[in-house]
Amino acid sequence: METKIILIDTYDKSFIENQIFQNKNVNLILDMRNLQISEKQLEAIFKFNNKENKNGTTFVVVKEDVNFDAFSREWNIVPTIEEAKDLISLDEIMRDLE
Repeated sequence: METKIILIDTYDKSFIENQIFQNKNVNLILDMRNLQISEKQLEAIFKFNNKENKNGTTFVVVKEDVNFDAFSREWNIVPTIEEAKDLISLDEIMRDLE
């Protein structure tokens, strides 16, 4: 399955939601390493994605300076692009085994 990486460097809720909606049939990585974003804003992005995408794709946010323990383990937040790609690969293997 295709994987798309989108750089998000300013918080624009409509733009982010539009990217999630338009790319719901691919694995999506949002690179937010250069974005200042609150935990509440990040949570809203994951909730929107969970509502929109239930089709066997993987959604990952790349953010280095975040308290990973503050979020659900179901939400894929990793500090590097490489870890995001690895997570998607593992998810694809798990889906293939099901």
